[in-house]
Amino acid sequence: SGYGTIADLLNGRLPVMMIALILIFKPFVTLTALGSRTSGGTLAPMFMTGAALGGLFACVVDRLFPGANLSPGACAVLGMAAFFGTAARAPFAFIIFAFEMVRSYDAVLPLMLVVVVAHGVGLATMRDSVMTLTLGRKGLRVNQEYEADVFRQVTVGGVMDEDPITIEADSTIADLSGRIARGEPRLMRHTAFPLVDRQHHLVGIVTRGDLVRAFARDPGGTASVLAAGTKAPAVAFPDETVDTALDRMLRRGCGRLPVVSRGDPRKVVGYLGRAAILNARLQRISEEYEREPGWIAKWRHPATEAAPPQG
Repeated sequence: SGYGTIADLLNGRLPVMMIALILIFKPFVTLTALGSRTSGGTLAPMFMTGAALGGLFACVVDRLFPGANLSPGACAVLGMAAFFGTAARAPFAFIIFAFEMVRSYDAVLPLMLVVVVAHGVGLATMRDSVMTLTLGRKGLRVNQEYEADVFRQVTVGGVMDEDPITIEADSTIADLSGRIARGEPRLMRHTAFPLVDRQHHLVGIVTRGDLVRAFARDPGGTASVLAAGTKAPAVAFPDETVDTALDRMLRRGCGRLPVVSRGDPRKVVGYLGRAAILNARLQRISEEYEREPGWIAKWRHPATEAAPPQG
């Protein structure tokens, strides 16, 4: 497995020529084994290669610049952590791993510097990590950025349309279609409309597709919108997450949900459509990537700040 050789590298017990030979032949053997689809291992070979790289670097620098006085063992630890931390896309794990090996707080800053720089180089040159390379070649994409699902962090109440238009259930198909044809602004915002009775209680939902199909059956449009739509539709609540509401949409095969009060499930308080769900994702992108001006920028450009109200 080579752990004895790794220990010799970390303790600086190998001559320069031996370290150079390890750095040449160990990667060759590893690549030959993996390329032939043989289980040659990755952990120990990469540890050995990284340690040899760091140890050889220290030896070469000490020969060229005797005043540098680098420790081959210490540089072997740095090389091992940087090499495998980058290949496995786990830089912070290997910073801690290497620190646990040396138990020296003086090594923390060099470890962070070397591993983070190596990780940056790896991100720029490698699309996959050593753990997901084979899967990537088979066309299976593996998400390497582990983060919480934004849809589980945003509530329906935070993204829903708080002023939805509702249609009386006894309205005729012709009446609603005429309002849409005239381009009534509020009706242009959504493709479905919650239906309410005379007490403004939710009784159904109708989509524009429902209206088209109803006209095919009744060219005069005399039927009610409730007859054309869906009775007892699936609903969402303002205090539940978007993920829960989205799962309900997928199960029911619909693209929008009326949002009702938790205390009174018949009272419409909002409308959740596909655009609102995408807006939840847009909010997270805005929070993560849009830069806000700091206090220095505001000091240099005071005119960009909002003027205080007059009077």
